[in-house]
Amino acid sequence: MTEGMLNIIKKVISMLTISVATIIPVKAETSSVSGNNNELICIDPGHQLKGNSGLEEIGPGSSKKKLKVSSGTRGVATKKYEYQLTLEVGLKLRDVLQKEGYHVFMVRETHDVDISNKERAIKTNNAGCSLYIRLHADGINNSSTQGASVLTSSPANPYTKGVQKSSDKFSHFICLIFLFIICPIMYVMYIFLKDMWKLCGFSYFNIFIATPSKSKFE
Repeated sequence: MTEGMLNIIKKVISMLTISVATIIPVKAETSSVSGNNNELICIDPGHQLKGNSGLEEIGPGSSKKKLKVSSGTRGVATKKYEYQLTLEVGLKLRDVLQKEGYHVFMVRETHDVDISNKERAIKTNNAGCSLYIRLHADGINNSSTQGASVLTSSPANPYTKGVQKSSDKFSHFICLIFLFIICPIMYVMYIFLKDMWKLCGFSYFNIFIATPSKSKFE
């Protein structure tokens, strides 16, 4: 893995304390991020102001259909919608990466859009992005759930065979950084800075925003 890729990962990890749902390099498997800041990174803040219940195929030529884009979840304590949170984080991540000299393609920069999941993938591929980052905040009917999730395609997925290995490697690397670097740092901060933590609302457990004890940390 190149130094450039490591730098991108560090920037991504430093900003993402919400779920990273599907992190997929969209170029062919033989192509890799070279460490060149000219690489184009796609940030896709999940959901939008209004969902679209229309149907679209799950992959090119597939007969199976799914919703074009769901409405997402909502923080039960803050009442902040997922589409709001993902865009806030996405814009911050964009600014950090641009300051480091990276080129960033945003799938959306406002809430009032109508872009299906299929259209998001097409826009990203047409832009020629080297890395595709989709941002989401999870919801679950279990208030004890906490942590982060990184989703990537399965080796059995016929639509992503060309990028599956690089996607899987990148996703595992993010998990390792989160587990061995981010989590210990957050734990130490919580132990020694409890009062400050509560005052500033520092976010760590905002990943599962649809559970009361986690939503309040957004």
